[in-house]
Amino acid sequence: MKILFHGCSITWGDELEDRENERYSKLVSNHFLTEDYNISHCGNSNDRIVRESIKHLQDNTFDVVVLQFTVHSRMEWFDKQGFPHRFTPQLTSSHGKLKLKGIGSGDELRERLYSAGKWFYRFVYNDILGVENMWRNILLFDSYCKANNITFIPILADHFHEVIRRPEKFYHGEVGHTGWWKPLYQGLPITYIHEDIIGHKKDGIGDHYYGEYHAEGNHPNALGHQKISEKVIELIEAI
Repeated sequence: MKILFHGCSITWGDELEDRENERYSKLVSNHFLTEDYNISHCGNSNDRIVRESIKHLQDNTFDVVVLQFTVHSRMEWFDKQGFPHRFTPQLTSSHGKLKLKGIGSGDELRERLYSAGKWFYRFVYNDILGVENMWRNILLFDSYCKANNITFIPILADHFHEVIRRPEKFYHGEVGHTGWWKPLYQGLPITYIHEDIIGHKKDGIGDHYYGEYHAEGNHPNALGHQKISEKVIELIEAI
C-alpha cells in the first residue's frame, strides 16, 4: 500500500524533536510497512495542499491519500506570469497580523504584497469566505480521487475556528445553516484533529491549546502525533 500525506506544519511535524520519525505520517507508514511519502509544507493553504496533491498524483501512483486541511484564512493566488503566491495571516480575524510567505524576493515586491494583503483581509476576507473555499477544495479533491480510484481520507485542523464546528452560529439567509459546498460532499466523514483526537479549549476562538498532546507553539507534540496516527490507522483499516 502506498500512502500520500499532505498538509501544513502539523503534518510536516513542526515542533517535534525528531520530525522524520515522530510525525504521524511516519507512524502510520511504519504500521503498514510502507515508505513515508509526506510532501507537506509549513504555512500551506488549502488551495496549495489540493493543487500540489493533484499535481503529485498526476505523476505518481498511490492507493490512499491522507489530506490534512488547514487554517481556512490562508489563501493562494497567481500573478500574471502564473507564479503562485500565498497570504498566511497569523490570526483568523481580518484584523490579524499578516505573514507573507512564498512571495518572491525584493523589498518593493514585499511592500506591494503586504499592502494588497492588508486590504484583502480588511475589506474582502471573512471566515465564511474562507470556510466555503475550504469545503470547495475538499469537494474538488474528493471528486478527483473518486474519478481515479484513490481512497481519500480527510482530516481537518479545526483548532481556531468555531465557524467550522458550529456553522449555525455564522450562516444565515439564503445560504442556510451549512453553507453552499459542504452539503455536496459525500465522501468519508471528516475527522477533526482537535475536536475528535487531541482536544481543544472550549472557551473561545483562537486560544492556544496547551496540554498533554500539544507543544508550546500549539502544534501536536509527539504524544499528539501518536494519537493522530492511531486514528488515521483506524480510518485506513476501516476502508
